[in-house]
Amino acid sequence: MNRRAVVIPVVLLAGAVTGCATFSDNDAAARVGDFELSQDELGDLVIGATPTTTTQPGTPAVDESGASADTARNVLNIWILTKIVEADLTARGESVTSQKIADVTGALAAQDPQGWAAVPIDLQNLQVMQRAAVETWSALEFPPPSDDELRTLYDSGTAKSGIVCTAHILVAAEADAKEILDRLEGGADFAELATSESTDTASAANGGNLPCALTNTFEDTYVPEFVEGVLAAQIGEPFGPVQSEFGYHVIVLRPSERIDPAELATLYTDTSARFQRAAAEFDVYVDPRYGSFNPVTGVEALG
Repeated sequence: MNRRAVVIPVVLLAGAVTGCATFSDNDAAARVGDFELSQDELGDLVIGATPTTTTQPGTPAVDESGASADTARNVLNIWILTKIVEADLTARGESVTSQKIADVTGALAAQDPQGWAAVPIDLQNLQVMQRAAVETWSALEFPPPSDDELRTLYDSGTAKSGIVCTAHILVAAEADAKEILDRLEGGADFAELATSESTDTASAANGGNLPCALTNTFEDTYVPEFVEGVLAAQIGEPFGPVQSEFGYHVIVLRPSERIDPAELATLYTDTSARFQRAAAEFDVYVDPRYGSFNPVTGVEALG
């Protein structure tokens, strides 16, 4: 799954009953708050979502265990997304109307009447509820909170806010980065040092500041070593040295008082950030045999 695929798309699963399932336990396959998907229910959905495959003589058979695992994670992503959105709608005093369900059912059937008719009814219901819930939820107005509330949200950390506002000082040598860390510990101003010492001239002109971004956008934009360093940092505390292909970085997550609240407000109302905040409000459990749930990237295999 790509990083922006958790909230926006509605994943359609072609249904063709085939094979046998090994999901026979009565334990929960996944749980979102008070909602629970049993192993048997997931097994039925996986069977229905697994396309029938044929092989020619002499060709190797498809690794059905691997295919089933991928299908299970796909189904779990749809189910978890739907339940998080439904729970958030309920918390806001909203719900999916029967008219919305009827409209979505008609729209999905009209896209491919024969294909839709072949989808098992449980998968039809899951896909209808996903699209209906997401469309209802996306249509809600989410006015940004006050400046103080935005700062409080940001200060709660990137995992909860879904927003990254960072600054860095880039130098060529590790010794230079360590010297800058010593100067910062001695009371030097980060922005002033970035202006005078950073070899990243674009950010140096802005005191080392990089644009605030949603976590998933940030992860897609910068090299992995830099991303890992930023996400390991504490707000307001210089961190490093972090080595990348560009040199050595001294990093800081900017304190909220050094961020324009208007920039936070724009990101706060973004659909992906809204979903990350909603996911953080509800206890999401996934049976480890399928992986773990990340509100940015979905259900990921362990290891």
